[in-house]
Amino acid sequence: MGIVKIHTTVLPGHRIELSSPEFPEGQAVEVVVRPREVSTSTVDYTDPRELLKLPIEERRQFLEAAAERMVEYYSQPDPERDQWQGGDIIEY
Repeated sequence: MGIVKIHTTVLPGHRIELSSPEFPEGQAVEVVVRPREVSTSTVDYTDPRELLKLPIEERRQFLEAAAERMVEYYSQPDPERDQWQGGDIIEY
């Protein structure tokens, strides 16, 4: 099984509650909690045309943050992804 991503909200008393039917009871798991980035902008910067309208410094900050998120995501162990990405490179 790969990584399961769960979105939740901090409850009163600063509590976080998670449930995941994918895992059997008693299984050891690792939980990483990080706040979601809250965007005050309604502009969709996944559209390259909108991203290119930003000044270069803001664009660079956005791209650096996106790159950091991708490095973090792909550095997490994921047996399913490793299975299809792994293996020998065959050159013909």
